[in-house]
Amino acid sequence: MADPEILLPSLINSLAASEPDKLFCAYADSASTADVLNQVTYKTIANAVNACAWWLRETLGDAVNFDTIAYLGPSNIQPAILTLAAAKVNRKAFLVSPRNSVAAQLQLFDTTECKVLIVAQGFQLPEPLTTALTARDTKILPSKPQRHWLEHDSVSGFPFNASLKDCPERPFVVLHTSGSTGFPKPITYTFAALRSYIAQANPKDIDPDCAPTQTDVFKNTYGGPYMSLVGTDRKAAALLIEPRMQVEGDAEKSLLQEQIGDSVQRANDLAPDFARIEKDMILFTNPDKPIVRASKGTVQRNATLEAYKKEIDQLYEESL
Repeated sequence: MADPEILLPSLINSLAASEPDKLFCAYADSASTADVLNQVTYKTIANAVNACAWWLRETLGDAVNFDTIAYLGPSNIQPAILTLAAAKVNRKAFLVSPRNSVAAQLQLFDTTECKVLIVAQGFQLPEPLTTALTARDTKILPSKPQRHWLEHDSVSGFPFNASLKDCPERPFVVLHTSGSTGFPKPITYTFAALRSYIAQANPKDIDPDCAPTQTDVFKNTYGGPYMSLVGTDRKAAALLIEPRMQVEGDAEKSLLQEQIGDSVQRANDLAPDFARIEKDMILFTNPDKPIVRASKGTVQRNATLEAYKKEIDQLYEESL
């Protein structure tokens, strides 16, 4: 078992040394189903991260206080390489959606005090964004293609000795909200938060020091792409779940409610009294009435709850 205090960049280095040929991931060169998957081992990804870290140090110099590096490009392996490399050079990667408006991008750059943008090869920045960032003295760097890193000659390991015990609030990566109710808002994930999510992948082994959330316990056990607590201004909380499998009829509903009983109890142990959920206060979505999502695929919570208002009201009438 890995040292619970080890941070992800060090863990990858450790696995590259002990199990160099173990599969890290696989990817296709395009969306075509005819493409052969390219396998990436831990030895390969560790070397790619180290090569990228040396490049960042040479290009940007020493970081002052976990300076932010934004990245714009496709969702392939490159963001993972950059994120891990940025952590090694005491910076934090900011993975920005290319769908954001110019105004939204500038707002995000201001909020995160980002002065460096790495742009994927072949990705064209809108001219107004380039002009605005240049006027703000933002350094815009063209990225090497991901194959450059994955096929890079062997390099020495970039030194990285941080641990969770020494710096639990060390930032790891910055993401942002969808901006469906205004400008997107940046969210910084620390290494402690990352450890929490890893622990929650197996709810039976949740580490109490990771401070998992009630919803995370449900989602990692039986939940699907969407789950939401409901019941504002009501006497008890309820849970709306989009299950991984279709639930047909009262018998299957009751069976699934019984199956998640232990998870309900574990989640309730983490929740304040007003947010605890009884097993009969769980509502499953209907495939004939899909969750309301925006064009980006993000869930529109208010619209979804409005769509299920009748079912939610009925749940409370029958259960309370």
